[in-house]
Amino acid sequence: MKKEDIFDAWGFPPGKGDIHREITREALTPLGFDRSTIDFLARVGRFQDIRFHVGPLYLGAPSPSHFERSWVVRNGNPELHLKAFEGGRRFLVFCVRNIVSSLGAYPESVDRITRNKKAMLNLGRALHTLQDFFSHSNYIDLNKDQREEVSYTLFHPEIEPPKYVRIVYVGLHFFIDHYPHGAFGFGETKDNPSWTRGGQERFLRAKMEAVKHTREFVLKLFDGTLYRRYVLQEIL
Repeated sequence: MKKEDIFDAWGFPPGKGDIHREITREALTPLGFDRSTIDFLARVGRFQDIRFHVGPLYLGAPSPSHFERSWVVRNGNPELHLKAFEGGRRFLVFCVRNIVSSLGAYPESVDRITRNKKAMLNLGRALHTLQDFFSHSNYIDLNKDQREEVSYTLFHPEIEPPKYVRIVYVGLHFFIDHYPHGAFGFGETKDNPSWTRGGQERFLRAKMEAVKHTREFVLKLFDGTLYRRYVLQEIL
């Protein structure tokens, strides 16, 4: 088994490929990112994701950097889901602020950001987190109007997220939670076509949304939208 197979992100079980890398490549190649730069961003995310599945259990602490929930929900109470959504959204803001701090300004271009390793590290972390949202939430199961509202609030930290957002639970009590991460067909994650409930079609929908929002995030980073929204805290 290759070393890279062991640490697949959005690609367990081993051998299924690094889905985060595929998402980033599809999203950023049209923007002028070359293969080595995309591979670097994917490796950054991979270190964010070194955790393992044993049966339906995901071994690893839940984290805002994955849009995951550590609090059990048994009755569908939305508040803990919204708290996990807020945590992931704050992590995106944190990464963008670090990028701006590293560069002294927002990037404006591929060339500007790729010359600064610290900025690239934070971009890799942000993209991994953003992509996880579409696998670790109920986004693809919402209707069109709901998806548009969630997409808007995802990039607008000043707006309260809608109460129908659901974020997966990661932890030892997966068997009593109503929306667990799970694996191998158990749970609600859409990390892998081999175990996504509903099969490959739902996995591909989550992947497609991750590609679209990854590209949108980077374009907003380059045109200064995220700088004004996250750093200057303008309401845009």
